[in-house]
Amino acid sequence: GGIVWYRNWLYVPQTGSGFRVFDLNQIIELPTDRDDNFIGRNSDGQLSAFNYRYVIPEVARYYSCPTCCCVRFSYVSLVNDNAYPRLVSGEFTEDDNKTGRFFQWQLDPETGLLKEAGYTGLIDAETVTFSNLKGLQGVAWQNARYWTTANYDEFSFNHTGWLYSGRTSSSGASDIVAHSSIGGV
Repeated sequence: GGIVWYRNWLYVPQTGSGFRVFDLNQIIELPTDRDDNFIGRNSDGQLSAFNYRYVIPEVARYYSCPTCCCVRFSYVSLVNDNAYPRLVSGEFTEDDNKTGRFFQWQLDPETGLLKEAGYTGLIDAETVTFSNLKGLQGVAWQNARYWTTANYDEFSFNHTGWLYSGRTSSSGASDIVAHSSIGGV
């Protein structure tokens, strides 16, 4: 569901739980002359990665709170407009009773990591936007306007995909202003 590179961090969404964070400053080169069939540290203390030459270690994870809104992290993108840097994650849904939401997470411009909410150690979504759409596959955002793609819509005949453009209101609801087919097979 996408990947964001901000400073030396790679943010990768993990659908059911949050973000995995990898540090590009810690890329490790491994020998490729061994017959590796696993990943991790072997019995000799050597690192293995299925004979891949480079690995990027996971250095952190952000987990969603199990009691708050059942957030799904299906995809992520970076917003780096005039305001401040932030991640936007979104939800893919197929359930007829649920539509996808977009969550904006503020990044600390000094560290490049998610900005904590006060002294609690928690990360609060800055905004939540209700898209009223399902089957969303990704989002790009600038100021109060976003563009999102979907692989499902009540108008999707012949397996076409859709590109939607919308803007948010002060209530956090979404106002879809346009959509068009982007093709299909």
